[in-house]
Parts: sequence; C-alpha cells; structure tokens
Amino acid sequence: MDYCVFKCYFSVENKEALDHDLSSSIRGIWGRNLKQIFCMQRNIECQECTFNHCPYFSIFEKKYGENDEYRPYIIYHNQKNKTELEVHFILLGFLTSHYDKVLLPILQIAEKPLFFKGEKLHLKLIRILDQEDHLIVNNDFRDLNRIHISQTETKQHDEFQKVKLIFQTPLRMKYQNQLMKQFNFEAFVKSLIRRLNFINEYFSDRESDTIIFNPDFLQCQVSSNLIWREKYRKSFRQNQKMSIGGLIGNVIIEKPHPELVLILKTGELVQAGKQTAFGNGKYFLECEQV
Repeated sequence: MDYCVFKCYFSVENKEALDHDLSSSIRGIWGRNLKQIFCMQRNIECQECTFNHCPYFSIFEKKYGENDEYRPYIIYHNQKNKTELEVHFILLGFLTSHYDKVLLPILQIAEKPLFFKGEKLHLKLIRILDQEDHLIVNNDFRDLNRIHISQTETKQHDEFQKVKLIFQTPLRMKYQNQLMKQFNFEAFVKSLIRRLNFINEYFSDRESDTIIFNPDFLQCQVSSNLIWREKYRKSFRQNQKMSIGGLIGNVIIEKPHPELVLILKTGELVQAGKQTAFGNGKYFLECEQV
C-alpha cells in the first residue's frame, strides 16, 4: 500500500496546548478549509449533492464499504514534541496521488484560529516534512519540494524475542458490542487485520493479498499495562461534545509469530481501533531480537 506523511510544525502562543491532543480541532479546521476550496454547492448536504467526484466528499465525507469510520487519512498530534505543535497528516492509498488537494487546506490552517479552553489559539506554520524528514515546504511557501511516496513493508520480519506496543493515544475498540475496558489480545489482532484488509480493498490502487488470521498468532505470552484515558472532541457541525477515549499504556508480546510482527508494523503506520481519523490508536513498536 502506498502512503505518505506530512509532518506539520506550528508555533503556538500558549505552550500549555502542546500537552493536549488537538487532532480533532486540527481536523475540523482542515475539513472546513477543504470544503471551502472544493465544495461547489456549500448550502446543501453532501448526500443531496449531484457532483459525484467532489474532492471534499471523497476525502472527508464519503462512506467506504460497510464501515462509516475508516478514512483514507489519519491526523495525529505528536504530544511528545513540547516546543512546537507537531501534527502528522498520513495519506493512504489513492490519496497519495492527490496530495495537492490535501496540502492546500493544510497551508491555510494558520488562517483560522482553533479554540483552546475557551480562547482563540493562533497557529503559525513553520515547516512541513515528509515521512523521511525531507523538507516539503517552509514558512514562506515559495518552494514545494518533491513529495516522496512510500510503501508498507511486505517482507516478513525476523524472529523477535519480545515486542512492546506503546500506545501513545487511546485505543478505542468494541468487543462483544461493548467498549473494551480490559485489553483483549485476540480481539485486538482480529480488529487490526480487518482494518488492514479494509484499507487495502477500498483505498489502495495496488492489488494485495487478503490477510488471514492465523490461530498461531495467539501462541505467545502477552502482558498488558493499560489504563482508560478519557478524550473528548467537539463537533463543529453538531455543536456537541463527544467522548472518544480509550486505553493507553504498554502491551508486551513474548516470542510473537513473524507474520504477526509484520502486521503490527503496518498497524504502527495506520493505527488501530476506532476514531483513528482523530489520532486514536497510535502505537510504537520496540522490538528485541532473539
């Protein structure tokens, strides 16, 4: 699967904002910019519109398959950066061929303030890097450098003694029709496989084999240290506050199946669970070789 990443760095007046997940707020501003640029009939809802190939609809509103949550992009606020507001826009599959339609409303984010604790927070774009940390554009917007498109790994990993998953943003999942408050390894793996297969089917222009769940994936020792962390987003259109919290912390897998490691490595990019478009389910891998 093709992908590219825009790592966007903004300066902010209030450094306290760097300790709060602003993925939802950034997504809201970006979405409104996207609609302002591309929507031909702004006074009607998308489902009533007759334009079938509107970039705003295809990127922001279109429902793919039977899942109305999955999107061909992810917006993630890296809260480890305590000096700048660092927001990653991850473009998946076909969207990498239309990065210009994504990039323009990103460049305009600084034109609209976001609200933080009831006050306007003004952003100033400093630079944008790609997934390989190559400069795409700096703050004068004069030069747009080449966009690098990458592909997810297809080679099976070597064997590892231990793999640690570090969840930096909430893992929000349902298990047996209820929100998962205690980590369930089997449910997590199956959910991640469904997500990857969905992305490959609906977003990727490349043919890819369906990932099959292997019971051997569960033949390992798993320990978890996860707690529930609440997270809220404010819907601009509905003017409503919504809970999108989930589990954060660490999961350790002893002697994982090599094919499972490959799946987990791809999940590190596309994230896991629900509300990934708002930055949820971001984890990092630490692998210890045999």
